[in-house]
Amino acid sequence: MRYRELEALLRATLVSAERAAAEQREAARREAELVIGEAQAEARSITRTAAAEREALLGEARRIRALLGSALRSVAEVDGVHEAAEAA
Repeated sequence: MRYRELEALLRATLVSAERAAAEQREAARREAELVIGEAQAEARSITRTAAAEREALLGEARRIRALLGSALRSVAEVDGVHEAAEAA
């Protein structure tokens, strides 16, 4: 009779261990999904920030280009006035 009791205890222990392992796998899966979700949200945030910074930099580059163009036209006009004055 002792053999059957040990066998039943062993089976119960095995079932319990299998159940615990399944629960741990499920908990790990849920935690992994949370980590992945958080990483994806962070990646979206970083991408949005980078896109906004890119747009700001492009706007600043356009502004600087316009200022430089204006400055170059002013220099060209001054040179033209000086050349006309020297020719006269």
